[in-house]
Amino acid sequence: MANQDPNDNRHPSSLQDVLNLCVANVQPGENQQEQDDSIQQTSQTDKEFLHNALAEFLEANDDPKRIRDGLAILNTKEVSDDDKLDVLELLLELCSNIDCANVYSKLDVSFAIALLLLSSSSRNIRAGAAELLGTVFQNNPTCQILAINTPVLTKLLDMVENDEVDICRVKALYGISCLTRGSEPNLSNFLKRDGLSYLMRALQSQVEKLQLKSAFLLRSTIADMRVDGVESMVNMGMTSQLIGVIGTDESPLSEHLLMCIKLLIEVDPSGRVLHECRQPDLGFQTALECRINADGCDEETLDTCRCLHRLCFEQTISDGETER
Repeated sequence: MANQDPNDNRHPSSLQDVLNLCVANVQPGENQQEQDDSIQQTSQTDKEFLHNALAEFLEANDDPKRIRDGLAILNTKEVSDDDKLDVLELLLELCSNIDCANVYSKLDVSFAIALLLLSSSSRNIRAGAAELLGTVFQNNPTCQILAINTPVLTKLLDMVENDEVDICRVKALYGISCLTRGSEPNLSNFLKRDGLSYLMRALQSQVEKLQLKSAFLLRSTIADMRVDGVESMVNMGMTSQLIGVIGTDESPLSEHLLMCIKLLIEVDPSGRVLHECRQPDLGFQTALECRINADGCDEETLDTCRCLHRLCFEQTISDGETER
């Protein structure tokens, strides 16, 4: 025993020790299994400590400390999924405050641990981690900028596309929306990663909440888009795809998509969007007139439909074109 390395089988004596252990073991980009294999097995003494640490975290009043300690707990293998969900819920509440969100984002391990949680086998943890990131990023340029050089956007896009659980896909899209809205660098990264194609596939899914969040994000993206981005949208055939999704349906999804088309017409200097809207085979004129003549259409949607009808079809007559 006298020759035993004093660092062997040492037990953490504080939450700071756990956090230090997290920093030593977390490497961005490793998968969940590699991370699990790298975390030391804990003895019964360590498990008792972790139980007490969790209780201390839940009762503490120092918010920055609670965030640091919460991340340490989330990255400890022996903590149960239920306890991790409790920690995520409290972090979500804390990070709704912009100062706490800034504390979270500036910690070296925060995004690396979030990436591990996004790859968890637990659907609730994956969804909770994506929602936490969205809360951290929302209306917060400081946190948005700190995420630029991390794989967070790539991972969230992968979840939107491939996660087998609908709520995880919805929360991942929420995270993307909060990351890109109002952040030109992150919006640029989103477009470079073919984010528009992810949105269009989500729009054509059978998951209503995913459709609505995709439409909302698409609407805000168009509003923030530069001319080269609009050209990319036109080139990928977005106008005809949007009209195809709209059909004659009067759902909230269609209301968002009608506004998307209106915005596209307004920001497209080439006039190609307007030209495509006028193609008879798309049936856009019929779709608009069905809504204009329908009973119970809300005033905002009615105004959008009338405006689109005037731009796309009534104006063609005044311009000397033959109405088809």
